Amino acid sequence: MLCMAVTDTDIENCFDVINELRPHLVKDQFVQTVRSMEKQGFKLAFLQVDSQKVAGFRIAVK
Repeated sequence: MLCMAVTDTDIENCFDVINELRPHLVKDQFVQTVRSMEKQGFKLAFLQVDSQKVAGFRIAVK
């Protein structure tokens, strides 16, 4: 199921996948970074299979 990452826990759980593509990101700052980007229309979503989060991606709205 495709889900929007809306809680801090959702965002934290996306870090490992996002970090594969963006290795410069810092885990301890990831939630703060996403929250800041949300103010400019950034959306973070993830694919959930059973209880396992297996992928993450972003949608940028301009």
